[in-house]
Amino acid sequence: MQLLSEDQAREWCETRGMDVQTGCPFAIRFRDAGAPSVRIAAPREGLGILSLTALLLAPWAAGPAEEAFPGGLVWLRDWDIWSEATERVGHALLRGVRAPHPRAGDVAGLPAHRLDAAEGTEARALLTLPLLFQWDAWLVPESADLAVFLSHDGFVRITAASPGAHDRVMECVRDGGWTILP
Repeated sequence: MQLLSEDQAREWCETRGMDVQTGCPFAIRFRDAGAPSVRIAAPREGLGILSLTALLLAPWAAGPAEEAFPGGLVWLRDWDIWSEATERVGHALLRGVRAPHPRAGDVAGLPAHRLDAAEGTEARALLTLPLLFQWDAWLVPESADLAVFLSHDGFVRITAASPGAHDRVMECVRDGGWTILP
């Protein structure tokens, strides 16, 4: 796992044909403004969260998500939203996932995580934290065929680069029984 600054994460996205809109609201978008997306309700319980992380890592993989993960970027965007006591637990867990890095505690300076294909388990762990603690985060696979926004408002938006990718995501969402939101 490589920790990236905001500038490094922005450059990583832009080299894959995506635009990064800074400010409020922050967004990662495909250059094609008509990219299809779906919003689903974020699960609140542990096993549902873990199930969703598998979908997000490899939405059309036949095998375990960790093995099918193509590598990608997990970018934490907003945290420290809730009570200080709750956030301390989230930060402790995040430091554990980031522990091999000497600047593991510097989330503000290094909020993004570049993972390779062998780090599917670490990617799932990173995605679990924003779902569990209701932080904002983005996932962009190495292939840049999806942009996934995890919102502290209790939803996940999956935007696909093409209608074919969107169809595959929709099939997985329906097969998984996820609640599609308007």
